[in-house]
Amino acid sequence: MKKTGGDEWDVVVLLQVTSPGRTVDDCRKALDLLRDMHSVVSVTPTRQHPFHAAIEQGGRLWWTGPVNTEFVRRQELPPAYERNGAIYVTWAELPLHRHALIGDKIAPYIMPRDRSIMIDTADDLPDAELKLTKLLKSGTIKSSRARRRRAASPAKN
Repeated sequence: MKKTGGDEWDVVVLLQVTSPGRTVDDCRKALDLLRDMHSVVSVTPTRQHPFHAAIEQGGRLWWTGPVNTEFVRRQELPPAYERNGAIYVTWAELPLHRHALIGDKIAPYIMPRDRSIMIDTADDLPDAELKLTKLLKSGTIKSSRARRRRAASPAKN
């Protein structure tokens, strides 16, 4: 796939700044899943199973799941996931030729809920800060500021 400047790109990786809980290891593992798929999307287990959700339309409530699943115990339902916006991986021809980021064959990269930080509005910032502080203290993620400091400090003999 040719791009400007003569560089060739086979894969596109989108890492949204509003989902800061991913690690370098997450990105590597997501790339490894692409192989025979069109795309890889990072997801996290849902808090509320979509079969137990409903939409209101015309003054009526409509269940989103199959008929009669609104009363099935959550533990008996198949696992469900939601996009967390942390990682999107796709072959370069998809956005270039089909103008799409996600293809038909999608592999999930499942991330834990504690690192699936989604900042969509200002209301999400306090919770995101709390989660990020916890992840930094545990060493699960590293601060880019700390990496820059280490890179700038002189080598020790």
